Amino acid sequence: MSDQTSLAIQAALSNNWDKAIEINESILKENPEDINSMNRLAFALIQM
Repeated sequence: MSDQTSLAIQAALSNNWDKAIEINESILKENPEDINSMNRLAFALIQM
């Protein structure tokens, strides 16, 4: 698991949805095919 992935998960677990969105979008810019990041991003957006 990458550092960014860990940070995204930690942000979500802390209910820091803005940060979770920011990190997952960053991951997806580097790897647009990352399904797990897409799922985390979608969940964070729903929580907003």
